[in-house]
Parts: sequence; C-alpha cells; structure tokens
Amino acid sequence: MAYNNSVMKKFLLTLFVVLFSYVIGQNKSIVVEYNYFPGQYEEEASNNYLFLNENHNIFFLYGTAGTELKFENIENDFKKSRIGSIIDHISDNKLLFTGYMTGSKRYLTEDNLPKIIWSLKNESKEILGYKCYKAEGTFRGRNWIAWYSPQIASQLGPWKIGGLPGLVLEAYTDKDEYKYTARRILTNSNLTVPQGIIDYINEKKGSIIPFKEYIEKENEFIQSLSSEQLSSMPTGTTLVKQPLRNAQIESIFEWEY
Repeated sequence: MAYNNSVMKKFLLTLFVVLFSYVIGQNKSIVVEYNYFPGQYEEEASNNYLFLNENHNIFFLYGTAGTELKFENIENDFKKSRIGSIIDHISDNKLLFTGYMTGSKRYLTEDNLPKIIWSLKNESKEILGYKCYKAEGTFRGRNWIAWYSPQIASQLGPWKIGGLPGLVLEAYTDKDEYKYTARRILTNSNLTVPQGIIDYINEKKGSIIPFKEYIEKENEFIQSLSSEQLSSMPTGTTLVKQPLRNAQIESIFEWEY
C-alpha cells in the first residue's frame, strides 16, 4: 500500500506539472508593434500595438507621433492623455471601440464588423522574418491590401483589418491614405496588457452606446472642426465641399449602402 501511495503521489505531481506547464503555455502572449502612417504616409509614424493571448485580444494607439515606444515600457510611461483609439476584440466579428474623434468627451461603443470578402493572391514577401501572402478586400468605403502570415495562428491584424488565414503584418489602402506596418513581433511572451488600458476600458463599460450613435457623434465633431477651419479663414473664402468622412479611415457604413 505504501508503494502504491508513493506511485500515486508521483503520478499526481507529474500530472500537476504537465497541467501547470500547459496553462502557462496557454497564457503566453503575442505582441506586434505597428507603425501607423495616416494621410499620404506622413513622416511621423504613430505607435500601434496588437496584444494577443487567451484572455485579451486588444489593439490600441498610444504615445506621441514621431517617437518609437516599446510595448513593455508603456506601463511605466502610462498617461491617460496619450491613449488614442482602443479596440477590444470580444469575438470573431464583435469588438468594443473607443476613439478620440468625439471631442472632449470619449465614448465606448460595440461594433459588429461586416465580413471582409478577401481575394487571396499568389504574391508573397518576407516581413520581419515571416513569409507573408497578399490579399485584397474592401472595408467600409476603402480598398485594402493586406499581407498576412500563416506562420502566426491568428485571424486578426492592425485596427479592424482581419479575417485572413494568418496574422496581418502589413495593411494599406490602394490610394495610399492609410498604412500599418509591423516593426517588431514578440512571440511566447510573458508580457501582459498594460493595466491602464484595461482600467480605461472597464471605466467606460457601464455606458456603452450603439455604434451608429457613436459615428453620429464623430460626424458632429468632424463638422465642428470644418466650421472652425472656415471661420479662421479670410472673409469670402469658400471651401470645396467634400463628403463629411472623406478624410476618415471609415468613410461609408452598412446602414448607408
């Protein structure tokens, strides 16, 4: 009986170690740092980060344009005033989103993403040591070219670009208005999402507004900026009228088709 107990204890200890190692392995993270170039690839790139693990799939803009900030340094350098947009992927096509185009007050909204119909191409290239393949698709008024790597098992990518058989490491519009490109990838990482980002999302979860209402608030802010611009110009100046969201990354929405 003593022998059996000893064998059983060893078995349970081995099982515990295996399970513990499995859980730890499952909690390993992937972090991708992207440079973001808006508007004809401006020289000063912004810092964007995609964090992936079993508990969180979060993409966010943080820091000051023109300065390169590493993901692991954000926690020590964290300031609410430096948060840009945040995307918290809560399912394959549903996410929580907060941006900075609503004036002094920020809101949290839930966005149900339309499926991007991708055309997969035979072209390939290497990005940061990963073989990537080309895809083309249309999303909310803009045509996107994406480069994804099946070597990293995720269907996500920068911003709201995803749904491909591999992680998107580069994405840009066909007219060069917007571009995301990976500058650094960390796999099997022990890093966690900066607590300040999690706290910021949780603070606003009690007042989530519908996505259409959120876009209306963005449109009001964009209109106010346009009015301010016109009022600062010499008397008699006229502006060529453009669609309100002509300069926004999302220019058309499902309810407008």
